Amino acid sequence: TGVKTCLFSITDKIELLGAASEGYNLYVYPDGGAEQDPDEWWEAMRTSTHTVMKKAKIKKSDISGISFCSQMQALVLVDKEGNAVRRAMSYMDQRAREELKKGIAYGPQIAGANIPKLLKALKITGAVAASVKDPVWKYKWVEAHEPDAFNRAYKWLDVKEYLIGRMTGEFVMTQDSAFASMLYDIHKKCWSEEMCKIYGINPKHLAKIVKCTDKVGELSKKAADELELEPGTAVFGGGVISVNSARLMPSKPRVMVAIRIQISQNKPNAMVAIDSARAIRFFMRRLACILRRDSASSAVVCNSMVAISVPPHSSRGA
Repeated sequence: TGVKTCLFSITDKIELLGAASEGYNLYVYPDGGAEQDPDEWWEAMRTSTHTVMKKAKIKKSDISGISFCSQMQALVLVDKEGNAVRRAMSYMDQRAREELKKGIAYGPQIAGANIPKLLKALKITGAVAASVKDPVWKYKWVEAHEPDAFNRAYKWLDVKEYLIGRMTGEFVMTQDSAFASMLYDIHKKCWSEEMCKIYGINPKHLAKIVKCTDKVGELSKKAADELELEPGTAVFGGGVISVNSARLMPSKPRVMVAIRIQISQNKPNAMVAIDSARAIRFFMRRLACILRRDSASSAVVCNSMVAISVPPHSSRGA
């Protein structure tokens, strides 16, 4: 719950010239809510930027660019002016239990996700929104519980994207943030209309997708005055913490599913390991054949685990 602003000199080496931190609040509610105030993010960034510039004793005209490394999977809904219509729902927010249940946690399941929807999601996005913390369910929670705020929403952003918008007036979503929304088509490199239909997301709420290394805009005069920086300073997309630290970006994910099946009360459990979406479909067809042959049998998925391993993705720094 804090912003750390760092100033680097980049030549043939990267040198840290100064750093400053400033905190902000985390609002926790009895029903599982966990929120942060975007205005407090901005104020923390403004204050820490002032501090680090004074420490470094350099001219604001010497700053050649701004980029980000931020938390991810928050829900920040903003209006056409870029103002948050409500506090941001943190990645820790767990209120959308009913939305998760209605959206994907029903019928035949693997790892708590409806099998047909899981397979479709893995094929298109390389991931599945099977956790109550996933942003799509936060979005659906606001739609169901706060219709006034939802109706005022123009774009759905993540943390760094909100700050980019406030700096530049541009509404964007970097590829890593888009992937974390579970709506990004990893093959076509764009938002998936099919996944939007499956989850009930309005595609008009989704921002333009950019690369983490893209220059997405320039610092506006208003933002520059508040940050005490030079108007027109280049602003880059940046990345989320897990991508920056692990250097991962999904391309062709490998899926491993381990399922413990109890065919009947009198037979021992069977453990199967499946390493592709195609194999999952084959396994489920075989299981259906077994049950049709023996109408007295009952099959229960006792425990299941899905692990998605992603090959390393080389990326260039902004």
